[in-house]
Amino acid sequence: MITLMKPSYQSVNILAFDTSGEVASVAVWADKKICKASLPFGTGSHSQASQLFSVIQGLLKDANTTFQDLNVIATIVGPGSFTGIRLGLATAQGLILSTKATSFAPTTLQNYAFGAWQKKETSE
Repeated sequence: MITLMKPSYQSVNILAFDTSGEVASVAVWADKKICKASLPFGTGSHSQASQLFSVIQGLLKDANTTFQDLNVIATIVGPGSFTGIRLGLATAQGLILSTKATSFAPTTLQNYAFGAWQKKETSE
């Protein structure tokens, strides 16, 4: 029988982002705390593509961590905006190739399901 246990995230540093929708979300989990930000699509003369990396850098700075400290880089693989998914995958691939991090690529549905599970867990 398989027993599911809540994983321990004490020493894992995670960078996660979702660029598949109209609003991009970025989060960093490091040192038992989370830093997060959102990027509206097409803000002014800039777009998610031009803002994503600088937001990631800012969140890493807020979390007192570096790219080399990351253990996992996660991004959504769809369904969603084709261009947004390409942006997320290209960013994740570049970061994974330049760090020792592993990848995690859930679907949009898996992401929503996990969010619903988390809400259920906290309400009980």
